[in-house]
Amino acid sequence: MTDAEWMPLVGSIEVEVHEVRELSIHGDPYVDLLVSPPGAATAAAVRTMRSLLPRVPARGDRVRLHLLMRQVDRVELV
Repeated sequence: MTDAEWMPLVGSIEVEVHEVRELSIHGDPYVDLLVSPPGAATAAAVRTMRSLLPRVPARGDRVRLHLLMRQVDRVELV
């Protein structure tokens, strides 16, 4: 969903959540997050399956995104 310069192609990064939107795609729950690392000038939108989250994060929460080809494959609440 994004091409933010700070987002790694593969690896993990700790970010702050700016916006959260829950949605359903063909009945499967997903969460869209607008996030950025501390000090970044731009935010990025990422989408993850709801099942990857222990709970839906709130604005201001910090999460660690694990990425594979810039796709979220795991999320940890920090």
